[in-house]
Amino acid sequence: MYNKTNPIVAYVPGGYKPNFIPVVIGREQDHFDFDRNTTALRRQKDGLLVEMPIDVPRLNYQYKNNCPYLLLEPQATNLLPYSEQFNQSSWTKTGLSITTTEIIAPDGNKTGNKLKVSSSGKRYAADNVTLVNNEKAQISCFAKAGLSGWFALECVDAFGPTTDEAIGTFDLVNGKVGTAALSQGVTPELSIEPYNNGWYRCIMTFTATSSGAWNARIIASAQSETDLSGGTQDFVYAWGAQAEVSQECTSYIPTGATITTRVSDKALNGLSYTTLPSAEAGLYLEFEHTADPISGFRTITLHNGSNDFVKIQQSGSAGNLNVIIKVKGTTEVSTFFDILVGQRNKLAVTWGINRECRIFLNGEQIQLIKPINTFLPGELRLFNFATESQTLNYYGKIYDMRLYDLFAFNMASDDINTFFETLTN
Repeated sequence: MYNKTNPIVAYVPGGYKPNFIPVVIGREQDHFDFDRNTTALRRQKDGLLVEMPIDVPRLNYQYKNNCPYLLLEPQATNLLPYSEQFNQSSWTKTGLSITTTEIIAPDGNKTGNKLKVSSSGKRYAADNVTLVNNEKAQISCFAKAGLSGWFALECVDAFGPTTDEAIGTFDLVNGKVGTAALSQGVTPELSIEPYNNGWYRCIMTFTATSSGAWNARIIASAQSETDLSGGTQDFVYAWGAQAEVSQECTSYIPTGATITTRVSDKALNGLSYTTLPSAEAGLYLEFEHTADPISGFRTITLHNGSNDFVKIQQSGSAGNLNVIIKVKGTTEVSTFFDILVGQRNKLAVTWGINRECRIFLNGEQIQLIKPINTFLPGELRLFNFATESQTLNYYGKIYDMRLYDLFAFNMASDDINTFFETLTN
């Protein structure tokens, strides 16, 4: 039995098995099925990157944070072979000497590279990647401060038809982005993520202005925010380079002699045992969008196995979050509002009480829709991080999911509203 304000089913990231995401409240049969037909990396609580086997979910940690989240990512391909071995011939070295196995890398192995300037000037390791016109490109690399404390990434349309180039500088001493002002023809966005032992993942995002080969460069000679020309004593540590054609910079994908693809994460068929015993219910989610989709939606659905559901879907347009309730094939609720990519959000949707639907976001009631028809007791019985037909999968970070039977609260409707305002705060 459960207390009157306890959820009947709850998922908080804390455990995993192959093909299996367990719930913390509910029956074991309420688990989510999980699928990802490749290995993938996650960051552990101790900060190290580790490889997770095929079909094993990833509970990922932010830097120096004790609370994990379920990481669900779209398919992505690292277009840079030998991502951890800059001494390989696929990397063209311009005025650099490379020493491998020089320093402990972010995965805990001694595979970090030392990129040392061997002649004065702008010095880098480079490889060509194929980008797509008008689509976002993500260039990233793990770096650790050398002599100057600065680092840079560059991606150049070196073979035409344009002469555009994206350039971003990074301050590895203070863990801050520098500037993208050295760029021409494109306007990159820069970000930086801290890792253990002074490592940072430096990320440059820009929209490609032509399709075809661009030259991605790992620059070891940066001296300051705007000076990329170094002397023969300069060096930087680097590891784990990545180039993607993607709306978001996804988790690092190691490569060997060829480019490597990590397939998408899928979490489906939750709540297959427990059903809502009443027509009055509430769904709570704590989540973070990692990017807006170019087209289509990223979707979370509580449903009946058919065409009746409570659906939360993210689009790439204004009003980027849509809550839909469909009962007996008729849309009773369809409302839009905005949330920010990269922001951790707390959302609750309640339905059935006084034939009303209420939506709460980050401590406030933002929508009241009435009157609406509602579901029969026991009708909603499946949960997907996708649509009811297991398409348009959700990708992002999931911190918490709970399903409530509001009839069991035995409270006045105003008190229930206060409960969800507090829960989402």
